[in-house]
Amino acid sequence: MLKENPRVIIPNFFTSLNLLIGFAVIWLAIGGQYDRAAWYILLCVIMDKMDGTAARAFDACSDFGIEFDSFSDFFSFGVAPAILILSFFNGQVSGNMEQVPFAIKGALAVYILLTGIRLAKFNCADKEDKDFFYGLTSTQSGATVAALFLVGRKYNLPFLADETIMSGVMIILGVLMVSTFKYRKFKKRAKRWLTVLQGLVFGTLGIFAIFHIYPEAILVIPLLYFVGGVFVTHLERLHEHPNDTE
Repeated sequence: MLKENPRVIIPNFFTSLNLLIGFAVIWLAIGGQYDRAAWYILLCVIMDKMDGTAARAFDACSDFGIEFDSFSDFFSFGVAPAILILSFFNGQVSGNMEQVPFAIKGALAVYILLTGIRLAKFNCADKEDKDFFYGLTSTQSGATVAALFLVGRKYNLPFLADETIMSGVMIILGVLMVSTFKYRKFKKRAKRWLTVLQGLVFGTLGIFAIFHIYPEAILVIPLLYFVGGVFVTHLERLHEHPNDTE
């Protein structure tokens, strides 16, 4: 593979950083540095975006890269966010893991399982559609967990310590990942100004993540994204079945 196309090392470099930063997330979360761990998840999002961009820019796509990317995404956006939430609740009960609510443990197990299913599903089918993902991506899901956590911490919102709310959030994100809702892919647009605008938005959010500022601004994007996917899918179904009544 490397002899045939040495450029594959470029996207795989970013994928490797994604995986290693995901490990740092777990390290920090277990050590009680929850905010830094959440920000590092957002750095993983940047690395995930960079590996795909580099693969297309250098014509360096490979079967190995696809599998490696999925493995890294599972670790960074499935396991790492779950460990962050688990560690946070463990800290709330003074480090006694047995006292962490069963609802949280169960919800995180479901979240990890559905992340794995979502990524396997993508490798089998979703990549054939050039315009849409089917189901929320693991990257967007992980970004939502991290940004929501940071906003809760910044404004001292009580929902973070509420086992019912956080269990529900993790299960909802997991279900959205394996849903059939259509989510538009972020790629080069037909109109140049849209491509430039998209690049500016993600560049700005990337700067926010690097400098650990404005988590509320970062949260807006994944929230709009998965709500938009539900809305688009609903409109398409209405168009296909205009005579259906509720």
